[in-house]
Amino acid sequence: MEYPKKFDVCPNCGSMVRIIEAETREAASKGKVGVDMKTGCIMTQTPIFDPTKVAVIAPKKVHIIMARYDVCADCGTLYCVEVQRDEGTATPHVRRDNFEQRP
Repeated sequence: MEYPKKFDVCPNCGSMVRIIEAETREAASKGKVGVDMKTGCIMTQTPIFDPTKVAVIAPKKVHIIMARYDVCADCGTLYCVEVQRDEGTATPHVRRDNFEQRP
């Protein structure tokens, strides 16, 4: 699959106007944020890996799918506007509930 994937129109009404994108552009024009800043009302990162195969001692590089969502300014639909793939490091998770609580 080719990345990045961009979805420029609202799947519900076809509008190209998005609330968070418009607010970010306005803030950039006032110098409050960088002009290249990308944001969304929800941003997710999903690692693609088999947890049984992650190295216990040394971190392992894994694929990460990052999705950015925004809200249509015309109909209010929340939808994905961009999906990218990157690489990150997966490390074992230490469960804290196995440790005694200190007073």
